[in-house]
Amino acid sequence: MIKEFHHQMSLAFSILVILIQTDIQQSVHSMDSGRLTVIEGITLVGAAGETFAEIASSVRRVTQQIEHVTTLTHQVSQGTENMSLAIVETTKIAESSAGYTQTVAASVEEQLASMEEVIHAAHSLSDMSEDLQGAVSSFKMD
Repeated sequence: MIKEFHHQMSLAFSILVILIQTDIQQSVHSMDSGRLTVIEGITLVGAAGETFAEIASSVRRVTQQIEHVTTLTHQVSQGTENMSLAIVETTKIAESSAGYTQTVAASVEEQLASMEEVIHAAHSLSDMSEDLQGAVSSFKMD
């Protein structure tokens, strides 16, 4: 009986050892699977970090481009404002010039009228001169 008891105990112990070994193998397999999952997770986190770094770099470039466009827009606005002021000044000069042109045209018309009077007077003097020469020639002594 003791022998049989030892045999049953030995058998029970062997079964217990086999169960423990099976549990350990399952635990090792689960740990290996978990380790691979962790490694895969670390790889994904690293890739995500690189992606975020690229996004941040792109955002910085876009921000710089926006700042550049803002500067250019301000410069164009300044140029447009200066152009507008120059157009207003040119318009004033053109209006003033038109007034001076009218004044000059009126002066030219007056001078033309005066020249016509002078020409008329010169013709009259010429006619008088001819008449006078005719009258003086009748008084000439031979």
